[in-house]
Amino acid sequence: MDVHRQLLIKRSIDVVASVVLLLFLLLPVLLLYTLAWLMAKDRSETLLYPDLRVGWRGKSIVLYKLRTVNPRTGRVSLVRRIMRRSGFDELPQLWNIFKGEMSFVDPRPLRANDELVRYGGVPEWRRAVRPGLICTYGLTIHRVQKGTDLYQEPVPDAVAVDMDWHYVQEWSLTSDVRVLWYAITTFFYIARTCFKR
Repeated sequence: MDVHRQLLIKRSIDVVASVVLLLFLLLPVLLLYTLAWLMAKDRSETLLYPDLRVGWRGKSIVLYKLRTVNPRTGRVSLVRRIMRRSGFDELPQLWNIFKGEMSFVDPRPLRANDELVRYGGVPEWRRAVRPGLICTYGLTIHRVQKGTDLYQEPVPDAVAVDMDWHYVQEWSLTSDVRVLWYAITTFFYIARTCFKR
């Protein structure tokens, strides 16, 4: 199958899957977050917070994340800890996928400040693809157990750039399926680890 047809299939999957997940996953999560916020004594925090990134073709896009830490107390509940470590705090970006600003799998969008300096700007090969909700280097988690906790070791910038470049150069629908499968298994591993605490 040629690349153009694969890209059309990829975009079609992005649209259909984002609509389904917006309705049946994000909305229930937002409802739970809203109920927790209404029951909380301290309502100074917002449920979502914006994050400015560089997107497809170098355009600026605004991503939203679910707030997982109380900005005043620094406290994190069990549910929010699972959301944060599993990446479910990124679920509002399903809206960016639906709008065509992002895709499910591709290199993560760079922040429009310090990351651009570290990465030396946005190279052309990154501008040519939609940024993703999930990326290969983001899933490179060293599952190191210490007691019942899970630690995520940062990936060096050079390694992250190299992994992103190889993903873009060797992209296929099959590689996307592999990344998504690993993301699902990683989520369940993290959730199980958090519940053991």
